[in-house]
Amino acid sequence: MNKKVIYTVFENTVAKFPTNIAVKTENKSLSYLKLNELANRLAHTINSLNIDDKGIISVLFEERLYQLISLLGIFKSGKVYLPLDSKYHEKHWEEMYKLAPRVMLTSSLNHDKIKSFNKKLNYQIPFVIDLSLDETNELKITLFKLVNDEYHQEDLCVEEKCYNPDFDIDGEDSSYVFFTSGSTGTPKAVLGKHKSLSHYIHWESKELEVNENDRLGQIISYSFDASLKDVFISLINGATLCIPSEDTKQDTLRLIEWMLKEEITLMHMVPTMFRLLTGVGIEKEGQVKEFPSLKYVLLAGEKLYNKDILNWRKFHGNKTGIYNFYGTTESTILSTYYKIGDELKGKLSDVLCVGKPISNTRVLIVNSKNEICRINEKGSVYIRTPFLSKGYYNNEKQTSEKFIQNPLSKEKEIVYDTGDYGMYNEERDIVILGRKDGMVKLNGVRIDVNSIEKIILEIEDVSMVKCMVFKEGSIDATLVCFYKSDYTKEGIVKDYCSRFLSLYEVPSMIFKLDEFPMTANGKIDGQGLYESISERIIKREMIGPKTEIEKALAKLWKEVLAIENVGINDNFLFLGGNSIKQILLRTRIKKELGVAISIEEIFLNPTIHELGQFLQNKIKKDEGKVVKSIPKLEENREEGYIVSNEQMRIWVTSQSEKESIAHNMPHTYNIEGELNIELFKKALQQVVNRHEVLRTSFELNKEGDVVQKINEDIDVNSIFSYNRSDDTNTSLIDKTIADFAETLFNFEQAPLFRVMLIQLDETKFKLCTVMHHIIGDYTSDQILIKEIVSLYINYKDNKNIDLTPLKIQYKDYASWIKKRIQLNEFIKEKEFWSSSLKNIKRQSKWYNISKEQNFKGAYVIRQLPEKLVVDIKELCLKYNYNLMGIMSAALGVLVHKTTSQKNVVIGVPVNLRNHPDLLNQVGLYLNLLPLNVAIKEENSVKDLVKDTLQQQIKMIDNSFYPFDLIVDDFEKQYKENLIDRIDVYVNYINHEDSDINIENLTVYPEIRKIKKSKFPICFYISNYGESISFRIEYQVSIFSETEIEKIANRFIKCLEEFTYSPDKKIGKIDVIDKETIPSFSF
Repeated sequence: MNKKVIYTVFENTVAKFPTNIAVKTENKSLSYLKLNELANRLAHTINSLNIDDKGIISVLFEERLYQLISLLGIFKSGKVYLPLDSKYHEKHWEEMYKLAPRVMLTSSLNHDKIKSFNKKLNYQIPFVIDLSLDETNELKITLFKLVNDEYHQEDLCVEEKCYNPDFDIDGEDSSYVFFTSGSTGTPKAVLGKHKSLSHYIHWESKELEVNENDRLGQIISYSFDASLKDVFISLINGATLCIPSEDTKQDTLRLIEWMLKEEITLMHMVPTMFRLLTGVGIEKEGQVKEFPSLKYVLLAGEKLYNKDILNWRKFHGNKTGIYNFYGTTESTILSTYYKIGDELKGKLSDVLCVGKPISNTRVLIVNSKNEICRINEKGSVYIRTPFLSKGYYNNEKQTSEKFIQNPLSKEKEIVYDTGDYGMYNEERDIVILGRKDGMVKLNGVRIDVNSIEKIILEIEDVSMVKCMVFKEGSIDATLVCFYKSDYTKEGIVKDYCSRFLSLYEVPSMIFKLDEFPMTANGKIDGQGLYESISERIIKREMIGPKTEIEKALAKLWKEVLAIENVGINDNFLFLGGNSIKQILLRTRIKKELGVAISIEEIFLNPTIHELGQFLQNKIKKDEGKVVKSIPKLEENREEGYIVSNEQMRIWVTSQSEKESIAHNMPHTYNIEGELNIELFKKALQQVVNRHEVLRTSFELNKEGDVVQKINEDIDVNSIFSYNRSDDTNTSLIDKTIADFAETLFNFEQAPLFRVMLIQLDETKFKLCTVMHHIIGDYTSDQILIKEIVSLYINYKDNKNIDLTPLKIQYKDYASWIKKRIQLNEFIKEKEFWSSSLKNIKRQSKWYNISKEQNFKGAYVIRQLPEKLVVDIKELCLKYNYNLMGIMSAALGVLVHKTTSQKNVVIGVPVNLRNHPDLLNQVGLYLNLLPLNVAIKEENSVKDLVKDTLQQQIKMIDNSFYPFDLIVDDFEKQYKENLIDRIDVYVNYINHEDSDINIENLTVYPEIRKIKKSKFPICFYISNYGESISFRIEYQVSIFSETEIEKIANRFIKCLEEFTYSPDKKIGKIDVIDKETIPSFSF
């Protein structure tokens, strides 16, 4: 055994614990003896190929067990291990091909991908080896050789030797290559060596006292060097490496259950995953869910905050120890550690330190005078250790730039320059402050200030530039630019940036300097500039509104964007004007200025000055249409009132008990705080009196027409029920709520709305509502809850404040739409829908309607990975997309790839409250509209998203034309039912205003546990704060859970393709794994 070569230590462990389980996946287990034999066979086989001595072998597998066998086999063969990830960006593949590996270990599923990159890049991988395990866990090894761009199977003498190979391998030999991203965005290949890896593994193993009874949970991707910790800390101690499936990894509740079931004792993870797991499975406030077996959680890779630790301990107790690590791939995995104590210092938002160096390592924090920093002094972070990596593979220039002479020593001594700023705190623990190289995050989006400075320096008269992110007090993170120039004004720099930079890269504040402040050694004094920003902000010249239109727009911007100050040249999109706020601004402009404009016109005129000029010209040319009020009907309670087209459609489809319940809309809210039941009922009664639709019933009149009748009085007791539950059995409470959700309404008897309040204890309640879709929509429920809570607080505080009176009631809206139809006022809209839906003849359907179809439903929920969310939002900013556009286009591609359908029709429910009279209205103000996503395989992702966005903007501008008329027109023109033509439904839900916090009362929604689905398949896309998730509701008579899981995986894969390859042609996107094509025609 050579302790400097880690796999030999593993071989020694095999001799000690041959029958111990070495690795356990969710469907396989291998003993130490078996795992070693498989790795030995692979190692002997690799060496029989006579590959270059110490050559690189790349590895690409979806299943981690094969990745593990490959890692051990390559190490034992003396070759260099290069793990790949199928989710790698194209840039990663390009850099990997530059390393010219002669062999790739993989599976047959990846052959097409490899051949594709062979053609695209300037190198062809000559050999591919497929690995597979049979039912008896015997390893099948198959060799393929590249001939004329195709891989052909070759005869291979598979070595049956199961004994440990005895190749000449030394601790200084190269062992692996991992990619790490630098400030340029180009992945850099770091070459590791056996001795350095072994040093770290032995240190952590000793620090944590790992033994044969431990069970390590392995969730880190094998494409990161951190994965080596899990593997070898487990395998040199006789412990068990437990590997969850990818589906389990992506479902936090399943992952928690897996950890408990497998009795995991150690877990390495990044803080983001730590935050996702915190509190999962906690159902009641104050409940603590401990992990009895979990000894340590080991965190690294991102900043960790005090609040992260406090939240974990609140939900999971103090039993589990938590470490915070810091290090770089270049310095071999990790270099410092900090065991977090029972007491935390500082504020919740404070960043935790990373502690002190591991053995035989020193972390140097050096100031600008090349002196070791004093306590709390900021400096550059260097790592000194004899266990550094070998540097960057075949790149001496990059290596010499980062592996440099120790600035504290006159004698030759190499240290690694991390590119980070840091400091020592009072305990001499290391605190990492951030990057030096300019790659920073601004509002969740990565920007490179160095590249922005380079663009600004292209302006002829600009001689010096310094950009920095400023954040202080209540001011949001903002990009600030300082520049030196003789005559170039700030406005010219701003215009230049707008032309040559992406929107999110344009500095929001630009300051011209006569001279830059300098430090003693002749560098720009960045700290001095930063400290001057607050004063400059106060003194900066903000051009205020001058015309009456500009003043009105400035007022609207402040209210819509919730900001205090705004100038006429500030960009609405840059200040946070997302698609929801664009719609709100459009509505407010209609209401306050009386001018109808489109979302597209807001998009093309994003500043107050530009939009003001546009509106002025529109009014002068008489192109702007003054929004007419919706007329109120005369009272005619006896005969009833006409129903809307939407209500008529739901009435027709609700004539059986089963179909009627399918249109129930149940919602559950959690209430925290003291609640006076009688005052709550009083508030509810007031809301029922306020909205006629809550007192509406439906019946046939003498002519046989469906009419709605308004009941004068509805007593709150016919709506409200109250239960006090002293039973802690959540399943009983869930059943009560589920039964309530399936209330069967009689259309001829109002109300078609119910409220149930369940009191759990003195300050905790569940508020359940169920409304029939014929009288309301999702927004109606939100409006009702906010009004009830607002009125309740008024009554509780003895205030005599009433809600703003409603201008109309739902019956007025229904009549108004009908009259517009009769007067042919929808000619433009009718022409748009006729044009939009031409040429959408179905080629094939991606699911079949069951003869036993019912509305019984289920759902699958997926949270998008945090990195993907950040990158999607970055893409939106870069190309002026919105989330709805990307998601719709991705769904279109998903259906196209499964059916070859060239026109994918997506059913989208659109909120019609964009008329000023409809604000805060309860009712069915919803129109189901068909969005035609036209797929052209020769177009790029960017082209498709742009076209889809344009279609959406036009769809919203033509949204009042009733869906049933669109259906009728389509059937007359094409002799086909448009409803049958819709491929998939999607609903976009923004949760920004879903939580209510007033005084000592908190109300927030609970995720619905549905048992029905109106549609065969519907995606609900939710954007809540910094996260994006989607819920797929489906009819169980059509889809199985397994099929929906596959659809969810493919949808995420589509989003990854859209995000990371926006220039890729649609025809080149591959999201279908042909090995897992389900039976329903995928």
